[in-house]
Amino acid sequence: MGRAGAIAACALAASLAACGSPSKEEWVAQMDGVCQTRNRQLDSSGFTPQTTSSFSGTGPAEDAARAVESANSRMAKLKPPEEVKSQGELYLGQMQRVPAAINDVASNAKADDQRAQKAASADLRGVTNESERLAGEAGLKSCSEPTPTLSR
Repeated sequence: MGRAGAIAACALAASLAACGSPSKEEWVAQMDGVCQTRNRQLDSSGFTPQTTSSFSGTGPAEDAARAVESANSRMAKLKPPEEVKSQGELYLGQMQRVPAAINDVASNAKADDQRAQKAASADLRGVTNESERLAGEAGLKSCSEPTPTLSR
């Protein structure tokens, strides 16, 4: 490859690198879109942390956990811009804890262990509240709004 080819290759590489990270506004819009979809799926799942011993199975919890896992997977592909990289990574790390917290609530409800279920529900609220706080610090709007399904 000649000098002109090398310069062209460098220019292409530089432009592709610049394309790899969206602006903060683009990232926020993409992330908030994922959160809006996730929140609708959570609302339609029928899951609530206060499910009592009348719990009819793990279906709603599985649906809720699956909605969060799917959103987490989509969000992980959206690389935050450098200016909010730390906050974005902390938010996603916190959200990675939510499916297990949902499953803890469900398994304790299914076992009719109300004390453990109450503790698991409090843990889920804590994880959710912290994720909402971190989302706000990253400039995310829909992701920082309280999620009624998980925060009840």
